[in-house]
Amino acid sequence: KLKKSSKLLVDAVSYFNISPDFAKKSVDANGNIILTGIFQRADVPNQNNRIYRKELLEREVNKLLPLIKDNQLVGECDHPEQAIISFSNTSHKILDLWWNGNDVMGKVQIIKGHPSGDKIIALLENGVKVGISSRALGDVEPSSKYPEFAMYQDVDVVCENLNLLTFDMVNNPS
Repeated sequence: KLKKSSKLLVDAVSYFNISPDFAKKSVDANGNIILTGIFQRADVPNQNNRIYRKELLEREVNKLLPLIKDNQLVGECDHPEQAIISFSNTSHKILDLWWNGNDVMGKVQIIKGHPSGDKIIALLENGVKVGISSRALGDVEPSSKYPEFAMYQDVDVVCENLNLLTFDMVNNPS
């Protein structure tokens, strides 16, 4: 259960590794731009000094998989200031999520013909690095409360009430 003080947690992990000729390599048979990369890391501090425990991320990824299968999970261009996913700013559809060790891997399709999707396409075509970032609700506690993470200083651990909402496209992974 979320506390009244629960906050929006946004955590970027990495940029997509885009080659200069990405348009040839990242386009499917229907002409859709597909990007694949690391979406989240478990059990290590991220750039925002937060640790997401693997068992929580596994639970949350499993919660999102039916939405992906039903073509319902989308993300936005930039992080909004609210938890609600807005179709008016949707830039991509999440096609798949899976694990590679402690990394949550993912695949997205950029939505062509939608203003936000077209913005992402224009940025990519002009060599701009585009990152992926999780959007979630939850609380954090100091890592000192967790023996397995006590070695990390000034780091928070995301609590059990994590509610992973989606992954957004961002210009500056934190």
